[in-house]
Order: sequence, then structure tokens, then C-alpha cells
Amino acid sequence: MEEAVVSVFGLVVLTAALFVEERIAENETNLLEVWDQAYRVGLGGGRYLDAVALIDAYQPTEDEAWGWHQLRGTFRAYVGDADGALADFAQSPDYDVVGQNGSDQAELGRLTPSPATETLRELARSHRIVMINEAHGNSRQRAFMNALLRALRDDGFTHFAAETFHSETAIQITADGYLARNSGHYINDPVFADAVEFAHGSGMELVAYEITRAQDCRPECDGRGYARHRERMQAENLASALADDPDARVLVHVGMGHHSENTAGRETVFMGTHLAEMLGEDPLTIDQLRGDPVAGWASMQRVWNAISNRYPLIEPTVFRRANGALFGTPFLDVIVFHPDYDDIQSRPHWFVDLLGREGVLYLLPAESEAELRLLQAFRVGDGPDAIPTDQILIEPGARAATLMLPEGEFRVVLQRLGEDDRDFHVVTIP
Repeated sequence: MEEAVVSVFGLVVLTAALFVEERIAENETNLLEVWDQAYRVGLGGGRYLDAVALIDAYQPTEDEAWGWHQLRGTFRAYVGDADGALADFAQSPDYDVVGQNGSDQAELGRLTPSPATETLRELARSHRIVMINEAHGNSRQRAFMNALLRALRDDGFTHFAAETFHSETAIQITADGYLARNSGHYINDPVFADAVEFAHGSGMELVAYEITRAQDCRPECDGRGYARHRERMQAENLASALADDPDARVLVHVGMGHHSENTAGRETVFMGTHLAEMLGEDPLTIDQLRGDPVAGWASMQRVWNAISNRYPLIEPTVFRRANGALFGTPFLDVIVFHPDYDDIQSRPHWFVDLLGREGVLYLLPAESEAELRLLQAFRVGDGPDAIPTDQILIEPGARAATLMLPEGEFRVVLQRLGEDDRDFHVVTIP
């Protein structure tokens, strides 16, 4: 089952970027063309709302269904529809991890909980490399990564690496003073963008490690061969970026299970295994997939259910076994378990708990009530291609919406289909 997951998630946006042009040239209307158009509209023109409408209107074939849900969930995360994004990603094939937590039911009752951020900071003191994953489209996991990044920066971490970066990401943000939409795909989630802007603004070096076009082994390799090749190339790129700075300490952000350790000898050796071998050191590997209340996979969900039924999860939490060992998996050191946050003004409460955001409620024009709309907030002074600090998709019939904002001065904008953006006013969060 792992091979299937690697081949599906390993391709994602990169596959579309590599092959969509030739598919369009053949006049083949398919999901890849919709994928390309959505990204050109959303990233190229800042019309996130148009991109969402384009994806929603497409009728996928049975073979395209999961790819369509993944695309839809990705953009739903971008536009602040956290529940919608998770619902789409939950349509994926089940990722069977039964037993991979290495515990029986009796042992689950003998765990000792501790606050995740504080414990991970303590663990990170003896590591130069910390690796954390996400399920693409899960903004809650990105919010925790954001909070952990800030804590590790305070503790002396110097680099932030992410598979969504490309070689020009750091150059762009340095030149413009803000993060632009074309600087990477997944950073169009404002929660992710906030982490990147913090890292760069605090002096951390941004590290791109994703496989490049020049490193692609296709068409000589098949899909599985490409997945294996990609894992090694990611590790080589990351190792190369760190080779010249032995004092570098890096938080590495990955999708899914690319940071898995101890996979040597398996059909797919993951990037985390390659990297540990190349650098001769053991990274601290953190899993968020099995500890999420909406994991997207039924078998993973059972791990969170088993824990939450025994322990009150009021904040991100990690556990130790009765013998003192971290509660993780055979391939990852420790699992972070997230609470099932309540909403505040129809937005997830983790905006407040993890990011310290403040909710600002807006009443919307009555004439737009029957339409799908998008409310956005941009930092005053950022350019027209900036990623919003926050944005929220407003379904037809809604008359109010809440933006979750940090300190600063923001330009609030209403986006409607087929119309120019409409500025509301400037709001200041003290």
C-alpha cells in the first residue's frame, strides 16, 4: 500500500507541471488541464475564487475522482475552507497503517502525555535536523508547524526547508519584501505563507530541496521508479544545501511520509532514510498524520480515536511509553496528537491557540448574498501579487464572515466572480 501512496502523493503538482502542456497541446480536456488552469488563475492572477469555481464545475471521471478531490481540497485550504479541504482529502484511498504505531490496546492506557511544543523543543536540542510532515490541504497541521518553527528559531535553528520551495523563492521574497503567489504552490495557504515570511524575516535561510526538471528520470523510468528516484534526489538536494555549513540547524517540512526513517531495504527508500545515511546523523522525525482528528484515512483515524478516548487533548500533545520511549512509529520518532478544536465565529480555534490571531467579523453587502464570494486581507504595502494574510470563502446565503488576523495594518478586499476586487477599508490589529 505504501508504494501506491508514494506514487499518488509524490506526483501531485509536479506531475501536472511536467506534463500538462503536452496534454493541452493534444486538445485533451482532462483533470490535468483543469489543474493547470486553476493554478494559472489562482497563482498567476490572484483570482482564487475563480479557481475554486473552475474546479467545482469540473465533472471528473471515476479514474480522476481522487485527483479532483486533492486539487479541490488544496484550493479549499488556500481560501480558508478548512472543513471543506479536510472533507475532500478524506476521499483518498485508505492508507493502511494498522499496527504501525507499535502498540497494543493495553499499552495505550499506560502512556504519559506532555505538551508537544515544549517537549519537541527539548528533544530538538540534541538534533541538527528536525523533520515534520503534513497532509497537503490540512491547515491545522501547517499552523502547528508554524508555531514550532517560531519556537525552534528562538532556540537557534538557522534554516527552513520545504518541498514547496523552488530555487527562486528566497530571491523573490528578498527582492520584493513580501511573499508572492508564484513562489511555491502550497505556500498559497496563508497559514503556510505566514510561516515562510516569519522564517525569512527572522534571518533563517530558505532551502529548496524538491526534485528539479533537470533531475527528472522520466521517460526512462516508470511511475514507481520516479517515486524512488525523487526520494533520493530530495535527500541529495537537502544534503548539498547543508554541506557547506556544519553549524546549520534546519526544520525540514515534508508532505506525507517523505521523512520516514529506517526504510532501507524496502522497495521505496524514503528521503529521511537517504538523508540520515548521507549526513551520518539521526534526524528528529515528527508525524502529524496519525495524530490528527481528521486524518483522511480510516486506519490512521483509529490511532487518534484510541488516544483521544483515553486522554483529554486540550493542546497539541506527545506521549511517552511506560519505558520512557517516545510514542511514535517504526519509521518516525514521535506523533503529535492534535485536539479537535472548536470554532470561534465559524473559524477554527487553532487560529487563536497556535497563531495568536484575532477574529474580525465583517457584514457583507446584501446584493452579494446569493453568490460565492471570497473575503481577503492583505498587509498594507504588499504588492498586487502578495499572498493574503488570511482569506475566507463565503458560501451563498451567508451575510457575515470572519477574518483571523495578527498584529498589523491590513487592506480588506471582497472578491466576486466576474468582477474586479472591491476594497472595503483598512483595519489595524494592535
